[in-house]
Amino acid sequence: APWCGHCKNLAPEYAKAATELAEILPDVKLVKVDATASESEYLGKLYGVEGFPTLKWFVGGVLYDKNPMVRRKEEIVRWVKKNSGPPANKIEDEGQLEELKKRRFSVVGFFQDEKSDEYKAFLEAAEEDQIYDYFVVHKPALAQQEGAKEPALLFYRDFDENKVVYDGKFDKSEILNAVKVHARPRLITMSVETTPLIFENQLPKIFLFNPNEKSLSAFKEASDLMQFRGKYIFAVIGEQADPEFATFIGAEKGKKESELFILNVQNMKKYRQQGVVTLDAIKNFLSDFENNKAPIFLKSSPVQEGWDKGVVKELASSQWKEFVNQDKHVVVEIYAPWCNHCKELEPKYARAAEYFDDKYPGDVIFAKMDGTSNEAEDINVGGFPTVLAFPKGLKQQQPIDLSEKMRGLKDIVRTVKETFNLPAVKREGEDAYEAAALRFKAAVKKLQGSLEPAAVQLNRAAEHIEKMVEAAKAKRQEL
Repeated sequence: APWCGHCKNLAPEYAKAATELAEILPDVKLVKVDATASESEYLGKLYGVEGFPTLKWFVGGVLYDKNPMVRRKEEIVRWVKKNSGPPANKIEDEGQLEELKKRRFSVVGFFQDEKSDEYKAFLEAAEEDQIYDYFVVHKPALAQQEGAKEPALLFYRDFDENKVVYDGKFDKSEILNAVKVHARPRLITMSVETTPLIFENQLPKIFLFNPNEKSLSAFKEASDLMQFRGKYIFAVIGEQADPEFATFIGAEKGKKESELFILNVQNMKKYRQQGVVTLDAIKNFLSDFENNKAPIFLKSSPVQEGWDKGVVKELASSQWKEFVNQDKHVVVEIYAPWCNHCKELEPKYARAAEYFDDKYPGDVIFAKMDGTSNEAEDINVGGFPTVLAFPKGLKQQQPIDLSEKMRGLKDIVRTVKETFNLPAVKREGEDAYEAAALRFKAAVKKLQGSLEPAAVQLNRAAEHIEKMVEAAKAKRQEL
């Protein structure tokens, strides 16, 4: 998407990767699509694009649903090469093996029996893993040289311990989990380059903001503890971190004291620990998180002066629960100040609010909330704008997401009416018209006995008027 900051960062790296791959793999084509443009928007929906940027891999016109967190030229090239070749490359001699040891991270299997279940599990893991390079050695002498008792699996890396011997079962899932644990440093300093390492899996992340000598020492000590290995990603947020991420997580600008945050990426809930950062404080924080005792942290901006003066109320998250639970139908747009789709929706949303304020005064309330500086509990915002409806009398249920139906003014009005099952708005004079028809019919009934022939005609006239009333109602409903 043209407005997406992550896409702008990826663009030059993607172009460099395309140039390099054109030389070494000319049959591989790197393509980009603006999924927000009117002529290509359908492609994003067709292929299940839920965020930007998204990478999709096609072979012979068939989609292989892969979306790796690769953002640098080297990562893109490695990912393409991996998906274009065998799942594991063969190592034939000691020189090739020594070259592997200079790489950042490599997975190397040592197998004599190529028909064994262990070798099959290794290849299945290599096939499924989109990120890391796998190699296989069938030379017993090389295995003996490395102290590997076949079948064996070793991880070579240029950080922490340089060689790690896998001691788990030869099962695809267990191998993949071990690779994820050993493929990254136990402590990562967050930057543009290391962000994919932090977010490539679903493990909870614990962040240290504004590190100082003492807090960093305690944080490093905690990351080395066996009880936390493979359970958490430890990351330090310093000056090189993306300021947008600091805003997202809720770190206070200009604050000098160290702070701890946990991000549960499975439900995007956040937790904050304030106070002096010590090893015991970190251990207690993680213990509270594991035992569901840590309070959820929600960002909230100050309540704005005059927030309730307009037809669209401007909420802060501290007002959220009370506002949406009032005995009225409530519509809330969660927006981002930088979001172009939000800017396009704003005038239509305001006009819809004016319409309902006029036609259903006090019964339907419209509001909006800046989702970059405010969060509401149990509300997952997948993108901007998100428009949620809270029907009167059904506050305990999950809100109804109207985001996909908020296109034109007529769409908004119709959708809100249908969602809240609102009665039709009568036109001016329509009540008097219906009352006159009823009085006329009653008068006809009185005359029926004495003026039978005339009564028949008048009764037909009354029925005709009734049909006109019904036709008027139908026309009003259509409009």
